[in-house]
Amino acid sequence: TSTIALQIIPSNGTTTLSFDSSNLSTGYIAQWTLTATGSVQVAHIVGVSSANTWYAIKTDGTLVNSYQSSAGGEISFTYDGSWSSKVFTIEEDTTAPTSFSLTSPVNDSSTTNTQPTFSWNASSDSDVSHYQLYIDGSLDTNNISGTSTTSANALSCGDHAWYVRVVDNAGNGTNSSAFNLTINCGGGGLPIAAYLVPIPPAPSASNPLGEFKVLINDDTAVTNNRIITLKFFAGDNTKRMAISESPDFKNAIQEAYSEAKEWNLSEGEGKKTIYVKFFTEFGIPSEIISDEIVLGSVSITPTPSVFPTADFTKNLDLGSQNADVKTLQQYLNVNDFKVAESGPGSPGNETKYFGLLTKAALIKFQDAYADKILTPVGLINGTGYFGPSTRAFINYGSLTPIVKEKELSVIFTRGLDIGMRGDDIRQLQQLLNTDPDTRLSDSGVGSLGNETNYFGPLTQKAVQKFQMKYGVVIDESDPGYGYVGPKTRAKLSEIFSR
Repeated sequence: TSTIALQIIPSNGTTTLSFDSSNLSTGYIAQWTLTATGSVQVAHIVGVSSANTWYAIKTDGTLVNSYQSSAGGEISFTYDGSWSSKVFTIEEDTTAPTSFSLTSPVNDSSTTNTQPTFSWNASSDSDVSHYQLYIDGSLDTNNISGTSTTSANALSCGDHAWYVRVVDNAGNGTNSSAFNLTINCGGGGLPIAAYLVPIPPAPSASNPLGEFKVLINDDTAVTNNRIITLKFFAGDNTKRMAISESPDFKNAIQEAYSEAKEWNLSEGEGKKTIYVKFFTEFGIPSEIISDEIVLGSVSITPTPSVFPTADFTKNLDLGSQNADVKTLQQYLNVNDFKVAESGPGSPGNETKYFGLLTKAALIKFQDAYADKILTPVGLINGTGYFGPSTRAFINYGSLTPIVKEKELSVIFTRGLDIGMRGDDIRQLQQLLNTDPDTRLSDSGVGSLGNETNYFGPLTQKAVQKFQMKYGVVIDESDPGYGYVGPKTRAKLSEIFSR
């Protein structure tokens, strides 16, 4: 086996070969020197002492690569590196790969992910075969070709130690240093994610508030087809959902979450409500959400004679999203202040979202009835804000109080003064707010529709205005100024019982 054969490429290249006889004790040629001129490749076939064994080839002491001998005890390799005079050595490969370092997860860190991804820097050796991941001293993943991998098995809650072993072609290995990693879990040995509720979706054009939502037929109001399309809006950790026409979800099952699906409505015409709950992969439910649609050809918006009776109790503004918005759109549409001629917001297609179309229609309505809505509160042009003044006009056809007069008591059985609380104080504020001269405030706490049960400075000031207007007191020096005593209570009963 003490042979060496050379092939010079190209064939007109030149090289000289010399042997170091002192290395023949290995039983094969273990060292030789080549001197070449020109740009040549030299293909070697070297006889060695053992078959199917890995040998390291070095030039001038630097590893070129490792090669496995054939069944006949020969190694074949080609050298085309930089030339002059090169000393080649060959020996069985028993050298471990160079050391390397871990990168992530960083040492002494923690995570709630029970199957994290582990990463490391590559070994600088040229004959790396593969890497191995060890967790808590046991092999987790073998034959890794790259420099990262996800653990093959879910890790238990608590502390773990991990390291990586690099293995070269000859089977020699080097271990990295070990890193510590903690898997954080909630009670019962489950990860923290098992206790998190579903998160809402990010805001979007079709869901500007970024909230859980279900839309029936893109939020249209009426359908003549029992087969409807549902669209769902939920966050990234939503994995399943349950759908029902019953608020107790009787006979409902959980199914994989999807952004849309068809649903067959129950038989019978009339209003149909779809209820939905979203779930995380651990079964934690969201709040119940719903949407409504009318099955049949009957319009849900009766045509009013002039202005229909309504019962708005909330202020609405650009971006509001609730059932009151849909009712407002219906009101505007039937009174020739159409939100839209077609599509979302048009008659029969009203939605629950207060957008720019709703605001524009409301401004036209306010401008048309400026003397009833705007002038009493000191405004000239419509604002598109659905506040107490507009609500009162729509609710009762004029600027009357939000609470009907028959619900107001004008019989006060005790004296009322600053700092006191009670339902009779709320009734006092409601009475005073019916008169622009004695109104507590044009907006905010105490304003029309926002009365409270607290007798504060605003209430005292309004009482003083009432007393001066109706001659209950002569001037501010009167001891009863701002106090609802017998004379003031009698005047309230006289004025508001007419």
